[in-house]
Formats: sequence, structure tokens, C-alpha cells
Amino acid sequence: YRYAEQFPTRVSRLVLLTPVGPRFSPWWEDMRKNSAPKLDPALQRRMAARVAAGEFAGDEVGRCRAGAWMGLRTNWPDSTQWYRAPDVCDSPNEIGSRYNDFVPRLIAKLGLFDFREGLSRFGLPLLVVHGDRDNPPLGGSREWVAGMAQGRLLVMPGMGHWPQYERPAELLAALRAFLDGGWPTGAVAVPKAPAAKAP
Repeated sequence: YRYAEQFPTRVSRLVLLTPVGPRFSPWWEDMRKNSAPKLDPALQRRMAARVAAGEFAGDEVGRCRAGAWMGLRTNWPDSTQWYRAPDVCDSPNEIGSRYNDFVPRLIAKLGLFDFREGLSRFGLPLLVVHGDRDNPPLGGSREWVAGMAQGRLLVMPGMGHWPQYERPAELLAALRAFLDGGWPTGAVAVPKAPAAKAP
């Protein structure tokens, strides 16, 4: 989004796939709150014990894969679909020592971001795709396109954070419709939120 905002002549249409909302607060904190109850404390304790026992010493990829398997339950609502999950630990940037260094730096660089002001001037067609069982709150995805003449929200029922793996044919058909110049079936405009009244 920031790239398209700064270089609109280099972008013709923009898709935000299962994004966090356009401002840090409350959407980032709410995303974390939504994911926390999906974690399995017993699995977390067993994983901590395995790490403490040295099971993954010298094996960052193995540790990454064990952690990624535990994390599936936070992002994939249907456990029968977990076999579709990619092996993210094949990517060096997903290895814990790198990922846990990069993400805090990224968040620190973004700071308490709030992109709402720029949204009122954003003139490109914007499609936001949101899985209704994803951790980022639906309110954040609505806020991206609220009041935009060229913005639409597509909510995918039963989907978590990875619709491109959970129901790829359905997602790709929606993206094709959008990239070909239209709007996918089910994509809706979101009315602008009413201005807050002065006390």
C-alpha cells in the first residue's frame, strides 16, 4: 500500500490479502488478542521443554518446522487442510534467528502507523480480501476501503490467514476478475464511517 501510495503511476490495481488494518491501534493489538486463545498451552510447554533439553541444538530448520506446525492452529481454522500448508522453513528468512530479528525491526520502523489520512486521496482500485476466521479483525479490513469509490472488500467465509492455500481456486478466480478490470462476486463497497460527534 505504501508503495502504491507513493508511486501511483507504477501501480494500476492493488490487492491487500488478509491485511492488518491501516493503523496500529487498535488493529495490531486486537490481532494479537485474537490469535492468543488459539494457541495450545500444552503444546507450547512441550516445545519449550524440547528446546531446553537441546533437541534442536544446531538444527534451526527443525526448530522452525516444529514451531510452524504449532502455529497452524492460529491461522488455519480447518485442521483437515493443514496438509496444504507450505514448508515456510525452506525460506531462510523464516528461520527463527532471522525472523525474530527482522520483525521487531520492521515494527519499530513502522512505529504506531496510521495510514487513514492518505486513504481519502488514494485513487487506485483497491481490493481487500479478508478471511472471516482470520486473526486480523474485520473492522481493520473494512477501514481500508471505507468510503472509497474505487475500493471493495471481499470476505471469504470459513477462511483463515492463508486463502491462497486453503481455497486457491476460489481466491485466484476472484483475483483474476479484479486484475482483469472488474470486481469479484461478493466484493462490496463499505460506507464511510460517520464522523464522531463532539462531546
